[in-house]
Amino acid sequence: MNVNEIISKINKMNLQSEEDLQEVESVLTEMDDALIEPLFRLLERYPHFNFGNPGRIIHYLEKFDNNTYAPLLYASIRRVPTEYNIWMLNRFLNSLDTSEKSEGIVILEETLKKDIDEGLREWVNECLDEQKEE
Repeated sequence: MNVNEIISKINKMNLQSEEDLQEVESVLTEMDDALIEPLFRLLERYPHFNFGNPGRIIHYLEKFDNNTYAPLLYASIRRVPTEYNIWMLNRFLNSLDTSEKSEGIVILEETLKKDIDEGLREWVNECLDEQKEE
């Protein structure tokens, strides 16, 4: 399966079960940065789906270098904040020096200005508190 076929499969996926998730995960055999945005879009389309703790898709995305991964992560949160992309941002910020965290903190603060559910709002506030403590 080539990259375009994988992207098409991710874009058309209708996640309803663990088996559907395993079908997506099964195509993530090679690292290709063309898959990053479609995977973030999948997380955005299914904000309440259980992708794991954190799950194979999240581990896959986090393996990319920061210069490739971070802008797409930030864009995902700005489009549709979800528990998973906020969690990923918090994990990413934990890997940075304090001086490098400002953009991520701004994104968390921007997220609080959006119309988001209360559970996500609490999660964003927890992440902000954690990042501002350091």
